Amino acid sequence: MKYDNYEQVINDKMTYQKIAEELINYGRCIIGWTDEVYDHRDILFTYKPHKYGTLQRGLIWTYLYVSIMGISSMGFLIEMNTDNRKYPNYIKEKLCLNDNSCDDKICELINGVIHELDILESKGE
Repeated sequence: MKYDNYEQVINDKMTYQKIAEELINYGRCIIGWTDEVYDHRDILFTYKPHKYGTLQRGLIWTYLYVSIMGISSMGFLIEMNTDNRKYPNYIKEKLCLNDNSCDDKICELINGVIHELDILESKGE
C-alpha cells in the first residue's frame, strides 16, 4: 500500500495491487483512505462473498463490492480480459457520491482495483 504522512492509504498502483491481492487471497479488505487534500473515507472491499438467498438490483455474488462506511455500497461487475473501467458518473450514481474532487479520487481507486483484479484473475492467481 502507499500511505501519506498520516498513515492513511492513498491512490497509487501499489495500493491497487495490494488491495487486489488481498481480495484474491482473503475476499475482503478495509482501508482508511484519503484523497490527499481534505477528506478521509473508510472503505470496505469485498470480492466473491458467500451468498445466501436471492440478490436484487442485478447483483451477482462474483462482483466486487465496495462499501464506503456510513455513506453507501454497491457491487461492480468484473469481466476478465476486458476494459473493466467504469465511468466515474456511473460509480458516483451507484455509490450516491457527489461531483467533487474527493469522489473523483474514489472513482480512480475503484477503477484501479478493478484493473488489478482483472490482471490477477486473468493470470489465474
